[in-house]
Amino acid sequence: MTITLPGGRKSGDLIGLKIIGEGLLEPPAEGVAVVERSSLEYNRGDLGKYEGFISDKKGGLNYAEYDVELPEAGEYLVLLKYAAMTARVAAMKLNGQTVNSGIMSKTTGSWDPKTAQWFNEGLVKFPQGKSVLRLEKNGVFSHLTTIRIARQAPRKKAPVKSIRASASVLNALRSGLGGMTFVPQELDGTLFLSVGK
Repeated sequence: MTITLPGGRKSGDLIGLKIIGEGLLEPPAEGVAVVERSSLEYNRGDLGKYEGFISDKKGGLNYAEYDVELPEAGEYLVLLKYAAMTARVAAMKLNGQTVNSGIMSKTTGSWDPKTAQWFNEGLVKFPQGKSVLRLEKNGVFSHLTTIRIARQAPRKKAPVKSIRASASVLNALRSGLGGMTFVPQELDGTLFLSVGK
């Protein structure tokens, strides 16, 4: 979150702000698949190759790297198909930079690859041409069967479902104002910032 304060404030000034948040309820929808490959076809890595899936075969850091060639730069969805009885959260890197540290956080009720499901791991900005997509985890790894990189589906004209929430700061104000029983209602939801040097 970035807060831009109006100019002309002096050190020690007190400013009241209200912060309201919004977020999407649904991940972006999948459009056309650009790349799809079996998880067994990694270019570099040390994950064990089993019948139809990859998973850990040793302790410590486990990883698989995939060389991906894309026709144009842009945001692409990364989808992973895996089976997991329990969550085994891993990280995803693109060209050495972590792009999502919470992938494979879902479960399918079984380790059997026949129960594998597709999970949308979010949008990733890819450059044009060759990139290295790396999946890694310290310790045990979900049973990954397939990787897909896809364009987003065109956005519908219907409004996107969103959630809007606000929070009360009355209890914090009561405490900060010496236990004042009745805090003025107009102060609820206000965050006070002191301008520093």
